[in-house]
Amino acid sequence: MNPVGKIRLAVIGIGNRAQKYMKYLLQHPEDACITYLVEPNPVRLHQAQDLMHVEADHCFRETEMFLMERHEDVDAVIIASPDDRHFDQCMRCIRHGYHVLLEKPIATTVQQCHTLAEAAAEAGVLVNVCYVLRYHPMFQKVRQLVREGQLGRIMSINYTNSIGLDRTLHTYVRGFWSRKETSCPVVLAKCCHDVDYLLWLCGSPVKSVSASGKLTWFKQENAPEGSATRCIHCSIEKDCPFSAIDMYQRRRVWISNFPIPQGQTLDQVLQTEMEQGRFGRCVYHCHNDVSDHKVMWMELEDESTICMTMDFFTHKDGRRFFIQCAMGEIEVMYDQVHVHYFNHRPDEHYNFSRVLTSPLHGNADMYIMRNFIAAIQGKEPLVAPISEALESHLICFEAED
Repeated sequence: MNPVGKIRLAVIGIGNRAQKYMKYLLQHPEDACITYLVEPNPVRLHQAQDLMHVEADHCFRETEMFLMERHEDVDAVIIASPDDRHFDQCMRCIRHGYHVLLEKPIATTVQQCHTLAEAAAEAGVLVNVCYVLRYHPMFQKVRQLVREGQLGRIMSINYTNSIGLDRTLHTYVRGFWSRKETSCPVVLAKCCHDVDYLLWLCGSPVKSVSASGKLTWFKQENAPEGSATRCIHCSIEKDCPFSAIDMYQRRRVWISNFPIPQGQTLDQVLQTEMEQGRFGRCVYHCHNDVSDHKVMWMELEDESTICMTMDFFTHKDGRRFFIQCAMGEIEVMYDQVHVHYFNHRPDEHYNFSRVLTSPLHGNADMYIMRNFIAAIQGKEPLVAPISEALESHLICFEAED
């Protein structure tokens, strides 16, 4: 192993998240380099190979081929593969002695999450969960305001995660997180880092959890008369607010995730998807089974309470929340933070609009990579170790049950 100096990384799964982390390596080549790539999609694999200058014999389309033996020129692994593969891949990396940067969720069952946390502790390797809110400048500022103590103790929090209709349709209805058996419950997939942030903010363990919500609208019995199983064949497509043709081909949103094979254009890829792919299906005929609305209530051991709502049926995409404290309150509206004190101290206002419109989650993705590398080098502790991320996962599983 190479505990100091340039960290040698392998990447398993070269989707949207891994591509963001690779941007850090391009900007900071002195910190780390990629020595192995694993990705089943040949287009993504070859693009990443060229971008990161990885040797051809160090690029694999099958994870098993990479993990079948321990590689001396690997210090750590970034796991950004589909959710249902996290457990096996992370466990084998731990057994090889690799440090792991693990995309959320940790795993897809309670027992798997416990097992990985215990295995990491026993092996003495670092496993950091990619909880982006812990690294985000706006969310860190809110936590700083609470921890300064001028607002007094937290009494209650009302928190809304507006997922937005386009994201919902792309990811949780048509997309790869639409079924629990191949991914995980939507509250775990989308909100485990929100739950983690709220616990990190409050600093108190959870005493009890309750929840309500299920799949109500995006199912076959709600399909309107005249609809078809594919938008391209639908007689009412132009009037449908959930049209895949409107989303991908007219408005051109959420199209950056479609890999373009050599010799083809994006328009050709999108047309093929509308005709044959999963993203061209009618939202009422996707055989999805994850909830399309959810509310969670948490009572903490210090008697404070949290209400968290997942909004799908909204054009908004972001978070808004209200923190009621004994001596004041904080209102967060997407990119604005307003602080009001009850003791006539002047109100405070913080504008994060520039941060939230900047790429890479306001550079939080860059901070995740910087912290992970620095922790391996012994320069600073992990911000989101698996031992701390575990509780939020257990709460999400309980809310789903």
